[in-house]
Amino acid sequence: MFYTHVLIGFVITFILTIAITPLVIYIAKKFGLVDRPNDRKKHNGEVPLLGGLAIIIPIIGGLLYYQPAHYGLTAILIGAALIIFLVLQMIFII
Repeated sequence: MFYTHVLIGFVITFILTIAITPLVIYIAKKFGLVDRPNDRKKHNGEVPLLGGLAIIIPIIGGLLYYQPAHYGLTAILIGAALIIFLVLQMIFII
């Protein structure tokens, strides 16, 4: 049924989110990609700047599950991968 596919896609995305988020936080802290507090900022401690990766990677994983059913997802996945690649290239090269 349709609902089981939706549930499986949700579970895949949820598990990937739980697994990827600590890894992204570790990588951001290791490479110094954090926002440090100063007199203008209200947060306490360092905040990782790679939070978008912790969101987009599980979304791509969930979309990959639906790939056979929806032909338009290929363009979305290619676009998302290109954006991730270009942003990471700008972060590490500049």
